[in-house]
Amino acid sequence: MSDLKARVEELLQSLGSTSNEVAESLAARNITGDTCDCHFCPVANLLTDVVGPDWKVEDYGVTDEDVKFPGGRAVLPEAVAEFVVRFDNHEFPDLVDRPEGDL
Repeated sequence: MSDLKARVEELLQSLGSTSNEVAESLAARNITGDTCDCHFCPVANLLTDVVGPDWKVEDYGVTDEDVKFPGGRAVLPEAVAEFVVRFDNHEFPDLVDRPEGDL
């Protein structure tokens, strides 16, 4: 397993065991993002902040199943996958960078 994949998987696992815990973890780190945007959702923004120079925004994408990056892919833990779906459904408005009224 690549070092980057191991770092991504470890970070994703550390966010929590439920989607609410994932949201709380992201909020505690002041991580927000855009809904329905695989490059700038809160999970992607967290990875950008934490993983550092190995991470290039144009080279990866977060879906409700996995995160893809150069040379690899990591399956999202169930809690993170559920968070992504719920976030895209606007269930965590405090984590949205640009609320719909501000577009």
